This record gives sequence, C-alpha cells and structure tokens, in this order.
Amino acid sequence: MFRPTRSLRRAAVAAAWLAAASTAPALAAGPDKFAVPGLEKPATVLIDRWGVPHIYANTLYDAFFVQGFVAARDRLFQIDLWRKRGLGEMAKDFGPAYVEGDRMARAVLFRGDMYREWLAYGSDAKRVAEAFVAGVNAYIAQTEAHPELLPPEFKLINYKPSRWRAEDIVRIRHHGLTLNLTGEIDRAQIFCYAKPNAVRADWVRRELDPQIEPKVPDGLDPCTVPAAELRKAYELATAAPRFPKDVWQSGTRAENIPVDQLYATVDASSDTARSLGSNNWVIAGSRTATG
Repeated sequence: MFRPTRSLRRAAVAAAWLAAASTAPALAAGPDKFAVPGLEKPATVLIDRWGVPHIYANTLYDAFFVQGFVAARDRLFQIDLWRKRGLGEMAKDFGPAYVEGDRMARAVLFRGDMYREWLAYGSDAKRVAEAFVAGVNAYIAQTEAHPELLPPEFKLINYKPSRWRAEDIVRIRHHGLTLNLTGEIDRAQIFCYAKPNAVRADWVRRELDPQIEPKVPDGLDPCTVPAAELRKAYELATAAPRFPKDVWQSGTRAENIPVDQLYATVDASSDTARSLGSNNWVIAGSRTATG
C-alpha cells in the first residue's frame, strides 16, 4: 500500500502493516510499515491492482482508525483544504483574500448541542469519528517525522496540514447542508414577485423531490431577503481554493520544482483545473445495457 505507484505495476497487491507504537518499538522504518499510537492491535492494508485499499483490522475501531490513516495518506491535501474551508480557517494560512469567505463559512457552522448531535447519529458515532480522526492525525504525525511522506502540494504552497478533532467532521457536514442556499434565495424571490401563485411558479422553476408544498416561515417577508448579498457571500464561502502562480513559485524555488512545466499541463487560472476531480468513472461498453 505505502510503496510508490510503480510497485503496483510489478505486483498485483501491495501491502502495509500498522502496529501500535507501544507493541512494536523495533518496527522497521520505511514507507510500508508504521508504528502508530492509537491502535489496539496490528492491522494490515492491501491495495489491489486497481488501487483500491482493503483494510484488515482486529477491532471495529481499529478499522476506522486505519481508514482515517489511509484517507490522509491518499488525500491529505484535499481533506485539509476541505476542513479549513468548512471551518472558515482559510485566511489563517492563505491570507486576507479568504477573510470574507471564512466569515460566511463560520456563519453557517453548527452551534447546537454536540452531545445530542452525536446521539442523533448513533450510539457509537462519536467513537467512530474519534477513531477516524485519530488515524488522520497519526498520518500527519508520520509526515512530521518523515517529511518525504508529505504530499507535494504542501511543499508547493509552503504550509503544513492541521490536526483534526472529531467534532470537525460534524461541523463541516453542516456546512455542506448549505449547498441549496442559492435555490432557497431563488425561492424567496419567487414568493416575493409571484403572489398569489408563488407555489405554482416555484414548481415551474424546480419541482421538489419529494413533492412538498413550500411555505414561507411565520414572520419572514421574502421581499426583504438580501438576495444579492447572500448569493455573493455563499459564492465566497464555497468557491474552490485558488492559489496564484506566484504562491506556488514562492514555495518551490528552493527545491527547484518546475512550476512552469506544471502550468503547461494544467493552467491553474483556467476552468480546466476546477473541473478535474476524482469521482469519475470510465466503463467499457461491454459493461453497459446499450453497449
């Protein structure tokens, strides 16, 4: 699992072994074996020829711990930005250009009773989340001890990942619940201008699923909703992080990384960079109903 990609070309399966630090003081250093605090018993991760990790743990919470460790190993830069943007902490690392976006992100953060929130998810949800973030933090600790494990993006931008808390997962999840904000703004404007046929007009705009009849909350005048201001704040809070070319260069000159060569492949100021993602599937025609 923790070998470079080229090792996967030579073998169908790559492996890693994780052990509790207290039980494996003499564990060999290297990319494939890790002694980490927090595990109850040793665990193994196998990555198949398709790059899919398979976790083998002796306890349930060790499995979630290793899942967090693997997630950080594979996606540390992504999830670190996800956490920072969700919690409104971008400006702390990337400067005043992110202050307004942070302000909006913090405005929609969950402020309720965390104890009741955990119980609403399930009796052991908190422990599961604690195990997961402990695994994330364990990998971050490994990058601090072995800087070569740190993903190259951190070196390019010249900053370090932050540690996680279990409640960060809950608070960031609530940030995701704002994804329909622009739709609610549009609905408010429909209810302002399309009286008394607002419900029908809103249905023409977008049919709700499940089909419910939207109602204006008591005491709210939809005509007073500051649509333009809310839309701008939302766009700031949810915009993809953008790092100017000079930021990348400032963090890489000492290591002589060919930034210009990177930009020749993907121009960070273009829509191409924003459209790239991991959730893409390529399926052979032989696997589909239509061929």
